[in-house]
Amino acid sequence: NCHACNEERLADEAPLADAERRVEMKRRINAAYSKYCGSQCSEVERAVVIYSAMQESQNLDQSDTSKGDSEPASNFCPFNNNVDFLARVGCDLRCAQSLGQRYEDYNIDGCVKYLLLGLRGAWQVEESGRIYPGTACDFQNFHRGGYTGWFNAKDADACGADCGYWLNPDFEGAVACASGNGGDANVRACESWCSAEDHCSWCKCRGCDGREFNGAPDCTLSDPLEPSGVDPDLPPGAVWLGCATFKDAAADGAKAILADTQLFDDGRRVCMHIAWVRRRRQMIGVARVVDLALS
Repeated sequence: NCHACNEERLADEAPLADAERRVEMKRRINAAYSKYCGSQCSEVERAVVIYSAMQESQNLDQSDTSKGDSEPASNFCPFNNNVDFLARVGCDLRCAQSLGQRYEDYNIDGCVKYLLLGLRGAWQVEESGRIYPGTACDFQNFHRGGYTGWFNAKDADACGADCGYWLNPDFEGAVACASGNGGDANVRACESWCSAEDHCSWCKCRGCDGREFNGAPDCTLSDPLEPSGVDPDLPPGAVWLGCATFKDAAADGAKAILADTQLFDDGRRVCMHIAWVRRRRQMIGVARVVDLALS
């Protein structure tokens, strides 16, 4: 999971099988992009597409299956687009399920097609009788925070806005936690992607004691990550969605690929561990990336 990985600068820093899998996934994604980008193809947009898979799994080949395969929050494709969003670009539940949740089942052509519809603003949301057109930044807010994230930022500058928090009833009464990692939870949890001891530096994994599921790390002896104080703006059990830093990370990732174009095709992976927060005026913001791609 990219929310806790390290940037790999050399292909041979990863196991050979991992590097080969990434090369294969990039080849498939690049081919689909060439097929569906139409008259608006650009290296900038292609960088956004490749990074969109890099940020979701170690080898670009897995979806988050923790939310099943038939719920609005169920994720499909290497980009982890959920059923709720896919329906807004014309892909119903059966269509979403046909896109696949793992390497062996992926319909990469379809996955890239619907991702581009999101990035290019070919979708909208109807709320309280009003139609809100979807932009590239709205898409990032929806992707990071779901409908809640989009709704919280809908009346603000979508590119600059954060998207608030989600109140998770399952976390009510949990132990408060503060890691300093963008997009992290503010209580201890043990999510399905937690699989290594260094993941204990994340609140999303700090609640693992090695018994939750096969491969879960034992974080009981790790830094407790106790907060210096409770955020008065967040109620108990709230999870900060972190849309602003998510957009910054996505923009940084695309910029890194454009600076080293071998990353389009080789076995390396750039992920969220690269510089998290930078002033947007000094970098390529997600909106500017897509604007450049479409200009």
